[in-house]
Amino acid sequence: MSVHLKHILLSSNNLKKTCEFFTKGLGFSLVVCTDTFAELLLVESTSTTTRKTTSKTTQIFNTNNTSTSSVTLAVQQKILEEDRSNNSTDTNISLNFEVSDVDHAVKQLLELGGTLDGPIQFTSDKSKTVEKIAAMTTMDGHSIGLFEPKERKNE
Repeated sequence: MSVHLKHILLSSNNLKKTCEFFTKGLGFSLVVCTDTFAELLLVESTSTTTRKTTSKTTQIFNTNNTSTSSVTLAVQQKILEEDRSNNSTDTNISLNFEVSDVDHAVKQLLELGGTLDGPIQFTSDKSKTVEKIAAMTTMDGHSIGLFEPKERKNE
């Protein structure tokens, strides 16, 4: 049996603001948006010479040795009265993103209604892959992790 993750589904109090948060703040593309549902897509192309299989992304390989990973984020407008009155920030989901500049991403997401959950953290010298880490919360209470990779100089 083959299993593939189709999308990540989030509930939103304000569909338009949530779509703006992910498109303007993190570079997602808006695929479809209705009054009650939106689908956003994040596509990243990287050079590669090997095939990679992951359970969380779809891998598409082309002939010039680059791979394209895509993640689909589905957002559903909350419709029940009890959902609208429940502004709990407790969540079981944390969306984690690698970004090229944590400071810039945090600034954009704050302007779009996100909140920073503590200061931006700098990793110790022992970490070989991550330079900075930031934890944020969206206006709907979803946790967002931002990770800035260290520059790799011909290791």
